[in-house]
Amino acid sequence: MLADSTEARCHLMPPHGSTPAETGPCWFSKRQGNVDVRFGGRAFHFPATEQGHHYQSINSSEGIRFRREGQFQLQVLWAEDSRH
Repeated sequence: MLADSTEARCHLMPPHGSTPAETGPCWFSKRQGNVDVRFGGRAFHFPATEQGHHYQSINSSEGIRFRREGQFQLQVLWAEDSRH
């Protein structure tokens, strides 16, 4: 199965304002429910089997938001021409 990949815009929010939030271009890839996001020189991996246990995700028409409690919140916003 091929991965569904697209350029997007990300907003990374650290817990409790410990460091400033970051916003910029990113790359989103989803394959068999597993999500990878590359943003600002970092790689985030969200395995489908860990959903609800090690992270939470919320989908919307604008994008998807991932949250790892006490670590970070990462919002991926779809580009206007590549909405899912």
